[in-house]
Amino acid sequence: SLKKHPVLTQIYEVRHKWAKPYFRGVFCARMTSTQRSESANHLLKGYVPPGCPMHLFLKQFQKLQFDREAEESFQEKRTSLVSVLRFF
Repeated sequence: SLKKHPVLTQIYEVRHKWAKPYFRGVFCARMTSTQRSESANHLLKGYVPPGCPMHLFLKQFQKLQFDREAEESFQEKRTSLVSVLRFF
């Protein structure tokens, strides 16, 4: 029986820690998990057409991640450039 399997039992006992690694370093400004989920769904709908096959979903999801990382890098560089300009 899986209920008595030692590894599965041990994993289940620490289930309160499961989602923490996925949100480590992410500031959500008092957003609830439902709000985060709805926000993620909204982002995905801009990249992934409804009813698409799994291989297309993965390709589009990777594109979403790439675009988000590029935007974050741009914003970080822009912010650091503004702070340098203000210094002078």
